[in-house]
Amino acid sequence: GSGELDSTWFIMVGEGLGDEGIIQLRMNKIRKGTTLSICDIVYWDAKYLDSSYELPKSYFMEGIDTFVVRDSWEKGALFTGLHGGRNTVNHGNIDSGTFIYVNDSITWFCELGSENYNVGSYFSNATRYTFYKCNTEGQNSICIVGDQANIKYGQRSEAVSKTVAYDENAYGAYHILDMTECYWTNTNYGYRGLLVTNDYKTTVIYDDI
Repeated sequence: GSGELDSTWFIMVGEGLGDEGIIQLRMNKIRKGTTLSICDIVYWDAKYLDSSYELPKSYFMEGIDTFVVRDSWEKGALFTGLHGGRNTVNHGNIDSGTFIYVNDSITWFCELGSENYNVGSYFSNATRYTFYKCNTEGQNSICIVGDQANIKYGQRSEAVSKTVAYDENAYGAYHILDMTECYWTNTNYGYRGLLVTNDYKTTVIYDDI
């Protein structure tokens, strides 16, 4: 889905976690004219106004092998990400290799999110992945349907896609996933990469299968 987090608690949370990045997200809003909240006043420290801290443009989430990157922290910025990790997790989907892409405040490629939990048989192992939002057809990824015993939902349900490499510099960023397990027996190997290049102006999704 889309929306905006309530940032009025960010100074308090950032102080508690020792994470100035969270604090600077709130300070950016205050610098641009956002009205101070009670929480801002209680936890206020003027040193953060003149801080030289620079918010990172990218972030890698270990364990779920997911990488997100933006070209700036301004409204309308390019924002994209590539998701890997384990396919079968609680409340998860068979979605290795799915990506999102937002630019100029327009969501060009999105994540559909979860299915309605009240739908019949949603939590049954036998039928859960027959729902469009839960199997690979409902994701922004490569779907290869193979033998019905092992790969009937577009990817192997028990597969794990692992990060090969990721990086960020002044000119762009990239993330590469090894998705071979997702398509094993149908392919010899499978890789998907996300490349943000051209001074963060161009985004490329590439597959090698």
